[in-house]
Amino acid sequence: MKKTVIITGSNSGIGLELAKKLISENYFIILACRNRFKGLDAEKKLGINSKFMEVDLSSYKSIDIFSDQLRHENLTI
Repeated sequence: MKKTVIITGSNSGIGLELAKKLISENYFIILACRNRFKGLDAEKKLGINSKFMEVDLSSYKSIDIFSDQLRHENLTI
């Protein structure tokens, strides 16, 4: 079973590069991004070892929704 890592801001820059590196080392990456379109684009580029989940870290409501969704995800790879 692969290890799962959550990376915030993983749709560009350092976050995206870290996601690429960890995927190459056999990790599954949760792409925690606030921009839905950019997050889905990053997921498409990174492939099946990634999953976009929307979260805006400046919003407690968004964080609560994200954490609830994360708890209910079946992350067995």
